[in-house]
Amino acid sequence: MRQIYEWLALHPELGSVFHGFMTTQSNLHSDALVDAYNFSGVRTIVDVGGGHGATLGAILRLYPTMKGILFDLPEVVATWRPDAPDLASRCEVIGGDMLRSVPAGGDVYMIKRVIMDRHDKDAQTILRNCLSELGEGGKILVVDPMLPADTEPHPNWLTDMFGLAVTGGNVGRNRSFAISSPQPV
Repeated sequence: MRQIYEWLALHPELGSVFHGFMTTQSNLHSDALVDAYNFSGVRTIVDVGGGHGATLGAILRLYPTMKGILFDLPEVVATWRPDAPDLASRCEVIGGDMLRSVPAGGDVYMIKRVIMDRHDKDAQTILRNCLSELGEGGKILVVDPMLPADTEPHPNWLTDMFGLAVTGGNVGRNRSFAISSPQPV
């Protein structure tokens, strides 16, 4: 998966289209996420691989005392623009590589639609990096589409096939660390 992001960095005009598509996808999921998870009591949330911050912004708008850290590749977060006036003062934006490290200081590390398209080794590295910065009582929130147990038609099969095509295989199917939500997110 790393190769696609390196390629997009070398082709910023296409990278912009791709990251814009990802923001649109985040906008479609944000309401379901904030309905499914209670963020009360969270002081600081780190959105790992948070793109342009659509989901983080939705959470911060509902929790006005919460602070956020938007973390993604430097070329992605460089184009972040807050969609509400107070978000800029409550959100720190950091560019970096989640396979190397993640920012410190979060009560919750949210990894939304990131693990699903990573090979197991990279997925484990990302999770370990979050765990290394997590304080006592903190949480790692993994939000990824889950595949149904049967073969009935489901939109997540398309998501999975897209991930397989982009990464060349070995994604999503038999992860021993998959986390599911009681409600579809």
